Amino acid sequence: AVEVGRSQTWASLEAAAQWWCNYSGIQYILLLKISPQGIQTRYALYDIAVLGTLPAPTASGTFRHNAAAAAANVSFDMRRILSIPANQALPTGVNATAVVDLRVVMNFVLQPMSPN
Repeated sequence: AVEVGRSQTWASLEAAAQWWCNYSGIQYILLLKISPQGIQTRYALYDIAVLGTLPAPTASGTFRHNAAAAAANVSFDMRRILSIPANQALPTGVNATAVVDLRVVMNFVLQPMSPN
């Protein structure tokens, strides 16, 4: 599940994460809070292991958009995402881990919002 907020508080995004973790099949919850000016994003990735329990984030941080800085990577276990048991092969061409650079994603998402 992904929750993105701009005008919402971080507490309201965490409340949404708590709501999502009550649903069977949810493996990860990613919260993204865009600053009101749209220049930075705070994020937290939760790895849901127990239904109904929101654990501490496995990854979290803040990054500025369009900044030439290190990647803001989060990783996902593709077996869990695709519901493939550990003893079964992944489909051809699918890596065991998906790494997503949130900086690249958010720069792409916010591009239409930028003044030209």
